[in-house]
Amino acid sequence: MIRFRQSPVAALLILAVAIASTGCTAHPPAAAPQLKHTPGAYIVVSPGHVDSGRFQLDYPRAWQLVKQSPANAERLHLMLIAPNGGRVSLRATDAIAAGNDRYIPLSPGEFLQVSVDPPDANLSDFSRQVEQLIGSIRISD
Repeated sequence: MIRFRQSPVAALLILAVAIASTGCTAHPPAAAPQLKHTPGAYIVVSPGHVDSGRFQLDYPRAWQLVKQSPANAERLHLMLIAPNGGRVSLRATDAIAAGNDRYIPLSPGEFLQVSVDPPDANLSDFSRQVEQLIGSIRISD
C-alpha cells in the first residue's frame, strides 16, 4: 500500500486518474430547445453598435440599450438610455404621426420613428449625442 505522506506525487496521480475517469464517460449536454428555435428578426449588439438587420446605428458606449419588443414581434422597438436619464426610442412603424418625432424611411411604407425624451440636466451634451446617434443610422441592404 502506498503511504500518501511519503509520496505526495502518488496521491496527486491517483486523484488525477479518479477525476479523469469520471469525465471520460460523460456526454456534452444537448442544446436547450429554445436555443434551437429563436423566432423573430435577429439583432446584433456590440459595444456602441447595433445591427437590427433593417438598419444599423452607433451609440455612445456609456448608454444602455434595451430591446423593448418581444422576440417574435412584427416591429422592432429599441430604447437607448443615457447615463443622465435621457432616452431615445427607435420603433419601426408603417405610419407617420403628427408631433416632434423624426421618421427615417426604411423601405416604401416603413419608417423608423425616433422619439427623444431629454434629461433634466446636461441638455446640450445629450442633444449633441442624439444628433450623432441619428446621423449614424444606416439602412441595411
